[in-house]
Amino acid sequence: MIEYGGLLQPSFMRVTGVEVSMPEVDMQTMTVPKRMGAVFYDYNLGGRTVSLEFTLVKPPYRTLEDIERELASWLFPFDSLSDKPFGDLQKLYLNDNHQRYLLARVSNTVSVKDIITAGEGTIEFTSPSSFYYDDMEVYDTRTLVSTGTSNNITYNGTYDIYPYEITVTMDATVSGFTIRNDAFSKGLTINTTMVAGDVLKIYPDKREVYINGVYAMKYVVIGSRFPVLLANRQNTFKTTLGSGQFELKSKIAYL
Repeated sequence: MIEYGGLLQPSFMRVTGVEVSMPEVDMQTMTVPKRMGAVFYDYNLGGRTVSLEFTLVKPPYRTLEDIERELASWLFPFDSLSDKPFGDLQKLYLNDNHQRYLLARVSNTVSVKDIITAGEGTIEFTSPSSFYYDDMEVYDTRTLVSTGTSNNITYNGTYDIYPYEITVTMDATVSGFTIRNDAFSKGLTINTTMVAGDVLKIYPDKREVYINGVYAMKYVVIGSRFPVLLANRQNTFKTTLGSGQFELKSKIAYL
């Protein structure tokens, strides 16, 4: 059974085929005058396309309008609490064990009338990311007890990923704060005074920082590096905070 946006596929759909494309490849090269060929300088992976082929089994008591409404509510889930109630990416599970999912949206126009006439159809989803995500997540919380404390977090994903949320709660007044992955010389530095009880929220995947719910990117030192989890290893994070609470949340990414 396919699950999308938290709901299983409608009962009148019988999925007959699932095709997931490999990530789009963008090999970036540059031609140099008077030189044969080109110079390679970067390589990027794009998103994926998912095609669901299905047949329609129309219950005798269901009208065309009933089917259209149910299919529309499944394909276009609505979240009234979101800034983009119809536009947020949704979890798409393609198998029954629900261990991995893609973040996707429907990307083709579906005509229920045409599907009923033909008895079959295709629905396409687009995932802007190259990655599958594990249903389990990295969640780590601890109390900091001394300046320079090493916080070891094991990450078993096959690709590096930026955590989606880091929360630091201050226990004392500080004139600035830095957090970094010990694998790098640079970290993320916040240049402002914070007092006991202040809550610093860092969203590395979105490159955003908030202090007590207020947007605070103006305090981020130019050249700072947002914390990242490196694949298949124990990651050591160091902070300049002498005491306080540290919490990290991250998805786990696979190709």
